[in-house]
Amino acid sequence: MCINSIVTIGSKQYEFALKLLTIENLKEQIIEISESDQQGTELIRITDTRGYSIETDEHVQRSVEHDQLQCNAYFQANIGKRDSKEDEKETETEEIAMEYDSDTKANELIIAHKSLDGTLDVTKHWDINWMKANVEAAKMVEQTLDANEQGLVIVVKAGCEWQNRASSNGVKTTKMDSSLFALMHNPKTERYQFGDYLVYWMKQKLIILKDMNIDGNIYVIDCEIAIEGNVNVTTQIFVTKNAIVDQKLKLLLSPIQWNTRIHHDIPVQLQHLQDKTQFTLTLGDVTNAALHSQEAIQIAIHAFGSEHPYVANAYNNLGVVYGEQKKYDDAMDCHKIALEISLKIFGRYHAWTSNLCDHLGRICRTKKLYDEAIQYHKQVLQIRLHIFDTNSIDVSIAYHQLGMSYSDHNQCDLAIQCLKKALHIRKLIFGNAEQMIGDTNWNLAVVFEQKGKIDTALKYYEESWKVYSCVLGEWHQETLHSKQKLQKLRDVFP
Repeated sequence: MCINSIVTIGSKQYEFALKLLTIENLKEQIIEISESDQQGTELIRITDTRGYSIETDEHVQRSVEHDQLQCNAYFQANIGKRDSKEDEKETETEEIAMEYDSDTKANELIIAHKSLDGTLDVTKHWDINWMKANVEAAKMVEQTLDANEQGLVIVVKAGCEWQNRASSNGVKTTKMDSSLFALMHNPKTERYQFGDYLVYWMKQKLIILKDMNIDGNIYVIDCEIAIEGNVNVTTQIFVTKNAIVDQKLKLLLSPIQWNTRIHHDIPVQLQHLQDKTQFTLTLGDVTNAALHSQEAIQIAIHAFGSEHPYVANAYNNLGVVYGEQKKYDDAMDCHKIALEISLKIFGRYHAWTSNLCDHLGRICRTKKLYDEAIQYHKQVLQIRLHIFDTNSIDVSIAYHQLGMSYSDHNQCDLAIQCLKKALHIRKLIFGNAEQMIGDTNWNLAVVFEQKGKIDTALKYYEESWKVYSCVLGEWHQETLHSKQKLQKLRDVFP
């Protein structure tokens, strides 16, 4: 008996009659019906409509509902056969390194580094603003090429050394000045900011980089780049076909040949879907938010394979959506897939790994899996202490979440230790002028009240009320709530 089946590949759907409920037969029929659209590609993954992998005969049989099978199929371009406006850069890979981490008391696979076909590097710079800034830079590259112009686009961490030097030098510009410092201050140079990152777009045939450290990426668009003195670019250099790059810069970092499809078309599409996901979430439209994230997963896997940062990011976004839908098991599955990819690419000590463990820990708290929540948040703290400054906001969040997990588990003393550390760091950063200071005081008060330490609880409730009053105002809901709690406790324990 044949099973009516529908497979989604990218934006297309194909209907077919599955002859046998086996994984081999399913693969063969998917490849056969999509052959005309998937030339030069190979099938790498099949999932059900919820994103779970279909890898065995049993998985195929379980996926049949109401005498119908629906699934998604993902294809990856064969090496050397992708379409692009320019020749593709050959894939560079580096050996996977295995390390033993004694803290986990088990062998853990740590990937030291792996080149990813020249796509955006998210090893050092990794947050959403870094990705948005480089998508905008990619748009600027294409616009410059389309206009047959030359120039340079820079994505740089705000406040880095080269900007400080430029400001202190008080550069005066002339129409013929080709130095980067001068071009930065030229009124014709376009400047944009995305969180901690600045994007500069300057149009010039010759640009001179002199004595500077650029903490970020540069995009050389058919212009000439000359070097004077000590110059450093920390992350990536993208060059278009007719760009001329000083040999000193080539020795510093291997330039990545610009590829419109890989560096512009797909990242722009993925960023658009991520923005749509976030927008629809703000409207409470979780159904469409999930659809946008699922589409991003399909596009990313089809373009880059199943183990790529863009794929991990898309799965993470889908996990967030499922969390909003209260589909906590599905959310955990998505975050675990993203975590597995992150570990393979970056290893344990990376911000993405810590953020994914944080997502998993929070979901475990919601599901009242307190032991698991504690373990995830311990990992978050350990990773962030390793990669961030001890007194950073990220470390304070890790302490706070671990403290709350201990509190859920009625381990009050450990909860108090963590929450006090979080409060200390937050006060160092913000003083008392931040709502999270009030939140941490409130949570400490709750734990001390659990312990029966009413005098100490009263002290922290009062502190939370003072902070909320200062930051949010006397009539804000949080302020009124903390004031009422303080008065109620004083009435019971005068």
